[in-house]
Amino acid sequence: MQSANVGAVILGAGFGRRFGSDKRLAALGDTTVAAQTVKHFSEVFAHLKVVLKTQDKALGELLGQQAEIVYTDQSHLGMGHSLAAGFTNLNWQWAFVGLLDMPFLQPTTLEHIALRATTTTHPIIRPVFAQDASSASTNSLRKAPTTMPPLGHPIGIHNSLFAQVRKSTGDQGAKWLLKEHASSIDDIAVSDAGVFMDIDQPKDLLQQP
Repeated sequence: MQSANVGAVILGAGFGRRFGSDKRLAALGDTTVAAQTVKHFSEVFAHLKVVLKTQDKALGELLGQQAEIVYTDQSHLGMGHSLAAGFTNLNWQWAFVGLLDMPFLQPTTLEHIALRATTTTHPIIRPVFAQDASSASTNSLRKAPTTMPPLGHPIGIHNSLFAQVRKSTGDQGAKWLLKEHASSIDDIAVSDAGVFMDIDQPKDLLQQP
């Protein structure tokens, strides 16, 4: 995907109050949550943006070696505002929306998801977790047990919807867009639990698949 006009927007301007400290800087082996997430995305996407708060300049300098940093002063109003900021002036064909606190998502999975952008006829691509992705069908995925969080990130969005994304507000992120275009989503089965494993509490750092 390094030669394609496909990029990723990683949202990292949240406050992470449940973690107790800045989870983006939490140690993960010899790296941090944020650094590992960005590293994995940078191995797949030629274009990469990370959305941070205006006061995150130190973190921005660290991550800026691998991604373009977008600062927003409206993150306190909700994820939708961060999403809109990340999509400002995008001229890519596709943008995949990821989260900075999802460091367990593997590059091979990201590449598998991103490649769907070259063949799909749908404007939205969504990874769906399935333990046996090779034999899972779209119908079976939609009937996944409610105890298993099947839907994940990154969400792929075609440029025909960028204008709508830039209107995002509140704390729903792109949920409203997925609801509005529910019949136009291309679900892709993956067996990587990292697509839904975010870091909310310190104990989550120990759950690497």
